[in-house]
Amino acid sequence: MLSILILFILLLVVTALIIVEVGILPGLSISGIFALLVAAFALYYSYISYGIWGTTITLIAYAAIIPFLVKYIMEKNKHLFPKLNTTIDGVVNPLKDITVNIGDHGVSETRMAPVGFSILNNQRIQTYSIERVIDRDIDIEVVKIENNKVYVKPVESDNNN
Repeated sequence: MLSILILFILLLVVTALIIVEVGILPGLSISGIFALLVAAFALYYSYISYGIWGTTITLIAYAAIIPFLVKYIMEKNKHLFPKLNTTIDGVVNPLKDITVNIGDHGVSETRMAPVGFSILNNQRIQTYSIERVIDRDIDIEVVKIENNKVYVKPVESDNNN
């Protein structure tokens, strides 16, 4: 009877260490390693106390009980794990207040290899070169707008060659 109590206490210790690992210190840390060591000791202890059948029953019980126990405790104590309950609902749209259309012309403000800044419609915009490296102060044309990115190419003229 005492060995069953010891195995139950070890089950609770493993559960507590997993909760610390998942909820407080995420990643492979000391608590995760200790949880594995305590679970291994519990299996060894059940083998010494009850043999192979005791080890099998302990392994099945741990595999069945620990996930449900961890989930139950973490759901009942969400206030203790605030970082697990946050959601990110914002989006980044760098073109929100900027009016740029395909075919617009402008000037490269910085060198684009392949990313740089350009002046289009009197607005400073991050642009992406679609063909090659574009030097500073080169006339450019918008060729594509995709996923909040403006793709440009140099305007072919005698001044840019």
